[in-house]
Amino acid sequence: MTTEQWRAAGAAAVLVAGLAIGGVGNVSAAPPTGSGSGSAGPNPLFEESVQYPSGGLGPGVGSQTMAVGDLDGDGNVDVASTGLVDGVAILRGDGTGRLDRIAFYHTEVGANAVAAADLRGTGSLDLVVTNFLSVTVLFNDGHGNFTVDRTYSMDFNPNVTRRTGGIPFGAALADYNHDGRPDLAFNNLVPIPGAIAIMDNDGAGHFAAPRWIPAGIGRSTVLAGDLNGDGWPDLVTGDLGTLGFWAVLNDRRGGFEVPRWNLLPLPDEDLKLDDVDGDGNLDVVSANIAAFSFSVQYGNGRGNFGAPQITFGAIAPCAVAVADFDGDGRKDIAALQYLPSTAMIYRNNGDRTFTYLEQHTIGLGPQAAEVAELRRDRQPSLVSMSSLSQDVAVLVNRVPKGDQ
Repeated sequence: MTTEQWRAAGAAAVLVAGLAIGGVGNVSAAPPTGSGSGSAGPNPLFEESVQYPSGGLGPGVGSQTMAVGDLDGDGNVDVASTGLVDGVAILRGDGTGRLDRIAFYHTEVGANAVAAADLRGTGSLDLVVTNFLSVTVLFNDGHGNFTVDRTYSMDFNPNVTRRTGGIPFGAALADYNHDGRPDLAFNNLVPIPGAIAIMDNDGAGHFAAPRWIPAGIGRSTVLAGDLNGDGWPDLVTGDLGTLGFWAVLNDRRGGFEVPRWNLLPLPDEDLKLDDVDGDGNLDVVSANIAAFSFSVQYGNGRGNFGAPQITFGAIAPCAVAVADFDGDGRKDIAALQYLPSTAMIYRNNGDRTFTYLEQHTIGLGPQAAEVAELRRDRQPSLVSMSSLSQDVAVLVNRVPKGDQ
């Protein structure tokens, strides 16, 4: 079957499913004009990718296998990426778009997500890694060197500090109780003892026992963001078991309201939160691996989301990233195809539709996508992580800041 036939089959499947459930919104076709390196045209937005080995025998599952930020305090953006065997790699940015792997820190088996935040008020970014049976906290010495402080687990590891329960999978750091300290939310891959765990930070980077929120059957990504404009961080979590996602609003009393379920177009592989249409409300962008598409569900600013607005074109996309890549003030979308392993770039038309621009070869089997200002004089670059080639790939943006 040709590429075009695969895309047509995927589009037909989603259209039939949407008609059956009456829940799919606008559908737009944005077929690419080529595949692999060299399909970007005469004036591409991105340079061709450079791949950097990350180690750890491949990442976990989903885009939370990477965190970006200035880890060593030199003013340049760095990358932390998990290795599924047992740890997290640190790749230092030099400010010109290049990375250099400088360390790999061992945590426990099944490292599947990493998040970065200043947990102790030191001014440096610490790391939290979720493993298959534990959560590991790594403290930053202020120069980008990390040490394991504590491991929170449910197994019989003798170094365990506190037992969490569940199977941690995905992490989001935010000040959920408004005490000025980043707290931890993590997904539980199974619904017992609960779906989402909240662990409060004591200000020294140590976390209390989890408080559990019920939401769905088998969660994937967990994201934090203010969904209703009240200044408190809320949660969005993907649910593979129900083919949807849950929006969980903060009750502003240290807890959360009853979760609200939203339909996704067939199983999602990745979710992102961003204001795609510029109306001031956060929207949900999903990579629809079985639907050969990505979709946007626009938020209304009250914690509710509309039906999926689907854009076809990508083959089995496993990850998405959102940023203004071309400098026109609108949020564009990158969709990463698993095979062939390319990053497909779509321009935001400003009317809730997207136009395919270009695609670039990246690492084999991409599983994660993030945006980062790896060059401070350019629009955001695209960073991807691949499970089969075990590397982090960088597409440096060619558009200077301020260009329209």
